[in-house]
Amino acid sequence: MADETTGQERTERATPRRRSKARGEGNVARSVEISSVAVLGIALVTLAGLGPMMVGRVMGLLTYHFQHLGFLEITPDTFPELARHAGATLGAVVLPFAGVIAAVGIGANVLQTGFVLTGKPLEPKLNRISPATGFKRIFSRRGLVELTKSLIKLAIVAGIIVWALMTTIESFMPLMTVGLAAGYRAILGAMFRMAGAGALALALVAILDLFFQRWDYERQLMMTRQEIKEEHKQNEGDPHMKSRIRSLQMEATRRRMMEAVKTADVVVTNPLRFAVALKYESAKMHAPKVVAKGARLLAHRIRKIAREAGVPVVENPPLARALYHACKVGASIPLSLYQAVAELLAFVYRQRETAPGGIR
Repeated sequence: MADETTGQERTERATPRRRSKARGEGNVARSVEISSVAVLGIALVTLAGLGPMMVGRVMGLLTYHFQHLGFLEITPDTFPELARHAGATLGAVVLPFAGVIAAVGIGANVLQTGFVLTGKPLEPKLNRISPATGFKRIFSRRGLVELTKSLIKLAIVAGIIVWALMTTIESFMPLMTVGLAAGYRAILGAMFRMAGAGALALALVAILDLFFQRWDYERQLMMTRQEIKEEHKQNEGDPHMKSRIRSLQMEATRRRMMEAVKTADVVVTNPLRFAVALKYESAKMHAPKVVAKGARLLAHRIRKIAREAGVPVVENPPLARALYHACKVGASIPLSLYQAVAELLAFVYRQRETAPGGIR
């Protein structure tokens, strides 16, 4: 199976994002046959249980009206009351049955797909009225499957009718000599047997259809390798764009760091490889902090900016190397370097007192 737009084979299983999108559009694996068989089966069971009550109430309504036919006056004043009485009786007969059927129909769908509420399938689409699309849909794999299912159901119904006639035709003859109630029960029993046999046969078709619908749903959701890559880009971001963003972020961080060099108390160098700028404010900091650091070209820029800003630059290779490897920018120096940094700062402060121009 190839994708029509890219020509690539759909060989990859659908990602969670694609499944979620399809579900949001109302595209789920659902067998209509399962719902139909469930409704048919429960309808038969409900009729078997509520049938006597339903028949009794309808017969009571008819008996009442026939008994009072000579006394009933149908006028604009009496008609609403008669209609309410008939409506209440028929409602008590129909509504429980209709409620059970509706609940079973909804439940059968929810059990298959979970709760899905969307108006996407109802949105008008021009391709639905396209003759070319219609012919393609009719002669597609799904169209052939639907045609096969219809033929199978037709064969099942025809077979059950023939079977019922063959097995019950002889029992219908004596019904001419029995009462109306007995004849009604016999005919109703035969109809129930036919419907029950049909429901069992259609249940097998429904189970097979459920497996087909789920297989076909997975087939439709399959993706090409290019679609997987595009989705990964959308989820994770374009690698080129992410690289560009990281580059801009690093540049902004570097600019801020270079500005912080101008406020440092001293820059310790190695003298060519490393440069670390330190700042200490006794009222705000419990220990000196590294406000900037760099190696090679970056170290050269730090030294240059420090000299231009009048910040002392002191060569101390062991301390510069230790500070560079032990501290992050913005972090306080470790306890192990307190003594060395304290001596360095004391030296810088003394130099400032004796030589206001600073150390170069």
